[in-house]
Amino acid sequence: MDKLTWQLIELQKHNRDGSMATQKNRRETLTLAAKQLKQSGFNQMNVNALKGKHVIKLTQKWRADGLAAGTIKNRMAHLRWWASKVNAAHKIPSNDKLEIDHRVYVTHENKAVELTPEHLGKVTDPNIRYSLQLQAQFGLRREEAIKFNAQYADKGDRITLKDSWCKGKRSRNIPIVTQEQRNLIDKLKQEFGNASLIPPHLQYKHQLNTYKNAVPKTGLGKGHGLRHNYAQARYKQLSGNDCPARGGKRQKEMHEAEREHDRQVRLILSEELGHSREQVTSIYLGS
Repeated sequence: MDKLTWQLIELQKHNRDGSMATQKNRRETLTLAAKQLKQSGFNQMNVNALKGKHVIKLTQKWRADGLAAGTIKNRMAHLRWWASKVNAAHKIPSNDKLEIDHRVYVTHENKAVELTPEHLGKVTDPNIRYSLQLQAQFGLRREEAIKFNAQYADKGDRITLKDSWCKGKRSRNIPIVTQEQRNLIDKLKQEFGNASLIPPHLQYKHQLNTYKNAVPKTGLGKGHGLRHNYAQARYKQLSGNDCPARGGKRQKEMHEAEREHDRQVRLILSEELGHSREQVTSIYLGS
């Protein structure tokens, strides 16, 4: 292992920011960055020497490799984390100066998947079955659905997700609006009490591996389509209309009052899904 890779690993050991998934992605990105910087001629670099020229070299390579703008921006977030820990944030150019294209949030492909008894029947692990139901009923991310503790989360008319379960440690509330949702929470409280859906003898990473092995075999892919389906159903609850991804009126076809109502609904849904930007909802709903 070269010096820079070792120093980056040590830096992360002492700064465990973000969720387990974020830390894993950061570790992979920074290990790759160290390798590619060495391949680019920066053989004697140490962790405190990060400068704009290093980031420019990396982003040039990533663009040449044909990576999507979203992937490069995700990697840049990890490089900026590194820079912030060694007081070099001011040395890193903006994404615009690095000529990283803006993300494209609009999609014409509906990725929504409805959870069926057939899907659940193919999963032998009961905790994973419950995680899938949470994703379907509340639009939870995978990590949130695995770490879920119903006793903690249940607030009567809503569930509250603990920050340590969530991407970016952004705690949030999701309303309970259907009897199916209430029944699921009550069943989880009865069965698990004040415990999460991670078996007591396992760690999160073990249950995550169980999820990754089991769910693709059901036809659900990585399970994210359940979140899309929830978002689309919730949009109809809030707006009274189907979203564009389900054949509803597109934003450019709406009158001014309809467009403002659509925007307000998307803002609500963005918060419930754990995003900070209304624009991101176009991934789930279309535009």
